Amino acid sequence: MNTSIKPEVHLYPATVLKEQILSILLAWGMSESDAKVTADVMVETDLRGVDSHGINMLRQYEETKQRGALNISPNTETVRERKTTALLDADRGLGHPVSVKAME
Repeated sequence: MNTSIKPEVHLYPATVLKEQILSILLAWGMSESDAKVTADVMVETDLRGVDSHGINMLRQYEETKQRGALNISPNTETVRERKTTALLDADRGLGHPVSVKAME
């Protein structure tokens, strides 16, 4: 007899998840451009099966923000730039937007 309990699964369109995450990040006070990048990356990583950086992190980000350890409006600075590398200070911001800035 199988007594294992299967978790309830809810499936939502990616566009709905992006809109929801975007509205949460904007409500926190994140800039629209950073919020869009973050929402896009979080949903895309889930779609690729990388749960470690997906929407399940939202609760942890909220807790980190509440502790004052997450800066919602960071001032990203280039600390050092060389021919092939650069070091950026993300000012305790989320990695999603700063990683996109680093690639630019």
